[in-house]
Amino acid sequence: MERRFPAHNRRLRALATHTVSGQRLSPVASPSTLPQAAPRLVSGRGAHHAYPRRITSPSAWVGSELLQDEESWRICLGSAELAELRVAQSVIVRQALRPPSAVLDSLSLGPACQALGERIRAGLNTGRGFWLVHGFPVEGANVDFVGSLYYRFCREVGVAVTQNSEAGLLHKVTDGTGRPQQGGRGVGNPGPVRLHVDLTDCVSLLCVRQAPDDPYSCVGSTPNLYNKVVDQRPEFLPALFRGYRWTRQGEALPHEG
Repeated sequence: MERRFPAHNRRLRALATHTVSGQRLSPVASPSTLPQAAPRLVSGRGAHHAYPRRITSPSAWVGSELLQDEESWRICLGSAELAELRVAQSVIVRQALRPPSAVLDSLSLGPACQALGERIRAGLNTGRGFWLVHGFPVEGANVDFVGSLYYRFCREVGVAVTQNSEAGLLHKVTDGTGRPQQGGRGVGNPGPVRLHVDLTDCVSLLCVRQAPDDPYSCVGSTPNLYNKVVDQRPEFLPALFRGYRWTRQGEALPHEG
């Protein structure tokens, strides 16, 4: 249920933005639910009939399947996308644009990047549920302006939202001076991070400078994990569907407990 990627082959590790995937783009939005194709229900051994049975969508993958179908999750930016990004980058640098900015949000990237954004959004909603994008331009540019360009690129996929006490739309994943101040959360902490989810529909990460130990990043399929529960321990389904309390890891307001 897990796939590992060499760090130098992924768009991870230095800048992170959180988006809500959808057609409507506006400077301010609150998280919503991704429009998902309804899972097709099939029989599962011992499945509890009050809950969805095995999920058969492409998002219920195992690592070995991904090796046979790289086009469904791997993208290399082409000359058309890169040309549009370089034009946008020159505008960002000249005007010193940083998010949040209405000017930055309204900056047009061009038809190639718009089409790529549609493809990424479709893959998140009804495909594998993640993408690995190669070739985003980061060399020789100020990291803050790289972040602005990446933020604008991500706006082709969805609406940027905040999920921490800093209320930032973009933050650095580093243990250096730019490390976010986020209560007890582990962003930027050295060492491994367990598989987890964030409180937004989509998390996007860009590798600007690789860490010296060249770590791997892992992604996993929660639909496939759900299928394992259906197949092996369906008696756990009622407890799982009741849900659990979330913690803000030291960032909660007094009235939020």
